[in-house]
Amino acid sequence: MRTSLLVCSVAEDKVIERITRSLLHGIVLSILVVSSLFWKEKAVADVVLYTAEDVKFAIVLAPELVPGSPPASLLDCIVKAETGNTYSPYALGDGGTSHGAVQLNERGLLPLANSLGVDAYNPYEAVGFLAHAIANGFGYHWTTFRGCT
Repeated sequence: MRTSLLVCSVAEDKVIERITRSLLHGIVLSILVVSSLFWKEKAVADVVLYTAEDVKFAIVLAPELVPGSPPASLLDCIVKAETGNTYSPYALGDGGTSHGAVQLNERGLLPLANSLGVDAYNPYEAVGFLAHAIANGFGYHWTTFRGCT
């Protein structure tokens, strides 16, 4: 009798162990699935898509935020001309070497902007950079600057 109880006990332990392992496996798998969905969702949420309206709003804000900034009308004229009247924050020009709404050029001020942490495709940063550049005498980097002044 004791032997059969011992065998039953061992058999039950193995069943319990298998069930536990299976449950743990399921829990770990569930955690992995949920966390991958969370991180995928987070990665998508971290991407900000800007619009022409953001560019226009950045133009209005820049004179208030950048000391010595030119008026919004000058910034608007430059951005309008640089983007071909689209105000696209993702505009590419000059054969793909000028980027964003203010068309920061790879052979011009884009390297400086990048070194300062300015994202050419973020209209708030790019238009702020444009305002700061003009305020400090660098307006000549934009060919449209002369036509807008």
